[in-house]
Amino acid sequence: MSNLLAFASEHGFEIFGTAVVLGLGSKYLLPLLAGFQTQLDNMLHWGIKLVFVSKQVADVSTQRIVYQYLNGKTRGYGNMEDMYEAMYDHIRPLDRRQAYFVRFMWQTWRLWFLRGVPIIMVPPGSEEKPQFVYLRGTIDWNKLVMDACQWQYERDNEEKKDKEQPRRFKIIHMRGNSGGGLNALVGKLNAAKDETAPAPAPDKGSISNYDIIGWRPEDIGPDRPENPTANLSMNANMLEAEKQVDFWLSHQEWYKERGIPWKMGLLLYGPPGTGKTSLVRAIALKLDLPVYVFDLSTMNSRDFVEAWGSMRSDPTKIVLLEDIDTVFHGRKNVITDHKLSFEVVLNTIDGIDEEDGILLVVTTNLVEEVDEALGRPDENGDSTRGGRIDLTLEIGKLDEAGRHKIADRILKDPDLATEMAAKYTDDTPVMFRERCRKLAINMLWGRA
Repeated sequence: MSNLLAFASEHGFEIFGTAVVLGLGSKYLLPLLAGFQTQLDNMLHWGIKLVFVSKQVADVSTQRIVYQYLNGKTRGYGNMEDMYEAMYDHIRPLDRRQAYFVRFMWQTWRLWFLRGVPIIMVPPGSEEKPQFVYLRGTIDWNKLVMDACQWQYERDNEEKKDKEQPRRFKIIHMRGNSGGGLNALVGKLNAAKDETAPAPAPDKGSISNYDIIGWRPEDIGPDRPENPTANLSMNANMLEAEKQVDFWLSHQEWYKERGIPWKMGLLLYGPPGTGKTSLVRAIALKLDLPVYVFDLSTMNSRDFVEAWGSMRSDPTKIVLLEDIDTVFHGRKNVITDHKLSFEVVLNTIDGIDEEDGILLVVTTNLVEEVDEALGRPDENGDSTRGGRIDLTLEIGKLDEAGRHKIADRILKDPDLATEMAAKYTDDTPVMFRERCRKLAINMLWGRA
């Protein structure tokens, strides 16, 4: 090629000669080089696979177990990314709401020497899962993950002996993600709300953790009343629901001994404002259980399945499908934007694996729209589908004793409470509570 350029230069064809050579190169030489590069890449790829083993980790929980096990067994070397964010919540020791800071931390990569053998955690790319890489023939991966599970189990049991148990109550809102599926990490900022602790960091596909600056996690969040149902005016059916759930929760071993799945389904139906959701929250507070609230109107089938699977980190929980009649009329989904299949809901609730520790609560304003395959009251008031919905209860208007309890608590006047309770017999609990609130404020203004 240099001789050709020299010849062209001697004859005054520098520009023309260069163009000819570049044209010949692009036509013959560049394709040859590209082919050689592809072959070289393939050789390197297969050469690396012969020397190294790469194990992809499909979910954050598995990654965290292996990560913490390796950190517990040997020193790790790596790099962290930090982000600080201001939160605003109730601080229990101060008994007030105020701002506090949280430091979110992500592990970008990490190197361990487990019994002298190097293991590297590689963070994921945009389309990949995190990976653990090691020299072929040096690690029994199946044994490692089994050891990691056993190590975590033993560590958790030791922590239970030495530490005060953290509160389990929290409310987590499970929402769809415009057809793209829910992130399996419960607590993603735009998809979850935890009433007892700051929201975890947005998922970056790798190990994440957070520190509360100046406070402990148990210092954050509202105080738990000693008897959360005490201030809730409950009719006979609400009291029955509380009693049935108490019985279910306290008889885990009875279910286990008889090989019966330890789960319960409860349908609460009645007009809006009768206290169905308030009852669920009060029971969850009393029993110290997390509540996963499914916003079915935003979900497609994939969203629902992923959200259900993401709850497995909590061994005992309440799953709330609220106002199911706004999404399903019978088996028909009346939401046009998000196609959640009724069959998918049923199959997921049943599950190929019989999950224990689930209290499923379904609420509806229109019980006639609930399909019998899910469970609704028959002519005797029993559920049409035991095993999915075991108990159906109508949550209607309060009786006079319930109204008196609300009025006496807000007005602090027994005679006036008696008068209000006898007069407004058609009010729902929400309507009656608001009526008492307005009267109490007007009385306060009058005294002022």
